[in-house]
Amino acid sequence: MKLKRYNQFVNEEINLKSALIGGALAASTLAGCDSTTDKSPSTEQTEVVSEVSPKELPNKFEMEEKILSIGTDMNIISNGDKIGKIEERTLSWGKKFEYFDNTGDIKSTAKQKALSWGTEIEVFDENGDKIGSIEEEILESLFSIKSIYSIKDASGNLIGKSEKLELFSTNIEIESPSGDLICKIHRPAINLFSDSWNVEITGNIDKRLIVFIPCYKTSADNSRKE
Repeated sequence: MKLKRYNQFVNEEINLKSALIGGALAASTLAGCDSTTDKSPSTEQTEVVSEVSPKELPNKFEMEEKILSIGTDMNIISNGDKIGKIEERTLSWGKKFEYFDNTGDIKSTAKQKALSWGTEIEVFDENGDKIGSIEEEILESLFSIKSIYSIKDASGNLIGKSEKLELFSTNIEIESPSGDLICKIHRPAINLFSDSWNVEITGNIDKRLIVFIPCYKTSADNSRKE
């Protein structure tokens, strides 16, 4: 029989123990995987992942004019949170506004036709397809200046119209041709530094047609004041 030295014996013991421990760990890992696989669907826990995605305009929101901005820019606020913005592009032929959602993606564009009788604003979606138009008609008399807003769809059909509005009006109500209320747009009578509007939409209409009205109204009033 061949005798082993002491250090050889110790090394073999260590190697054997290491092999046994490694095998035990591997077996426990496999057992854990099998136990997870054998779970019934009713006892499994699935991870719920929530993502913040841009939403369409709500039925009620506020619009606040930005201070110290070039042109008439506005933030869109809902429940105290900024959900979008509208920016005026001053280097354009005729007034042009762009509506961005809460992720910064453009959702619609409003362009004022340079050559038109009165004020005619065409509204397009993010793909450049026409949504409709907003038309402001100015009625002048010896004693007052009034305006009327008309909203038309992409085909030119009338879908909403306001009553006659006094100059610097603070309340705009738009009704359908059948007389149903579509939306109410209110501006406080006193605004110290910038305009703010409350918008409530009650009828079935593309809200991207409504959101530009406060912008053009504030812009027009600022021009008249100047």
